[in-house]
Amino acid sequence: RSWRRPDLAHISPISRRELEVGGAPIMGVPPIAASDATVRVYRGDPSDPESQVLFDGDQYYRDDILTIEYDTAFGYHKQLRATGGATFGNGQSCTPTIDHKELNQLLVMSAASGPVTLWAGSASSQLGPVGVSPKLTLTLGTSPPSLPPSPFAPPAAPSSVAPCAPPSMPPF
Repeated sequence: RSWRRPDLAHISPISRRELEVGGAPIMGVPPIAASDATVRVYRGDPSDPESQVLFDGDQYYRDDILTIEYDTAFGYHKQLRATGGATFGNGQSCTPTIDHKELNQLLVMSAASGPVTLWAGSASSQLGPVGVSPKLTLTLGTSPPSLPPSPFAPPAAPSSVAPCAPPSMPPF
């Protein structure tokens, strides 16, 4: 037989609830905007200076596996959300609630189509409101960005160059 504390019976997992500013109450209180919250999206490892940061309106590609970071001073119980078919490492459109100051998760884009919106929520306790980050939307790109030419590749020869003539010898 399952036993639940009567004072917590109204709380269901955040992943089953709407997570919108002013939306349906979570823990008895409508979510509020977390103005200090930041959702960052990286194509590549965030610790690599060569990784690309994606911003609202940027493009993603179907072969992307992005890194999503969420940082806020508003609580330690955090969750990321995604729409448009993108999935986190757990195969879902939301992460489990994670208790860390910073949240860093992979987002797989292979099943995504159309716009993908990312946002997060966090709570500091079971008594206060849930804070919701601003949303960031990525659009589906048609082809991945081309890589710069290798520094080891020889330069392409122009097509209008005359053939080389042997050097002339000065008369003796």
